[in-house]
Amino acid sequence: MLRNKTLFIDCDDTLILHDTKLSCIPETSYKAIELLKKNNHRLVLATGRSHFQIEGIMKELGIKDAICFNGALVIANNEIIYDEPINKEELMPIIYKLLDNGNSIYAVERDINT
Repeated sequence: MLRNKTLFIDCDDTLILHDTKLSCIPETSYKAIELLKKNNHRLVLATGRSHFQIEGIMKELGIKDAICFNGALVIANNEIIYDEPINKEELMPIIYKLLDNGNSIYAVERDINT
C-alpha cells in the first residue's frame, strides 16, 4: 500500500486535551485520524512520553509508529528500531543539578535491574 505522507502527531495538548478535571482524546481527533488512515497517510505519535505511557493510545487508534522520549526511542510497525537512552554518566549531573535547584524530576529506566 502506497502511503501519501507521514504525519507526526504530538500527544499532550494536541491529540490529548487536558483540563483541570479530565484528559481525553476528542471525538474530532478520532474522526480525523480515521480519515487520514483511510487516505493512506502514515501516522506517527511524537512525544516526550515513554512507550508504556502511549502504547494503549497507539493500540486504541491503530497507530503502529512512534517517537518516544523526545527521539531516544523509535518504534516502526510496532517494533523498536532505535533505542538510545541517555547514559548514567551524562544523566546523573543533570539530575543532581535539577534537585539542587528544587526541581521535580520524572525518570524512566528501561531495565529495572541496573
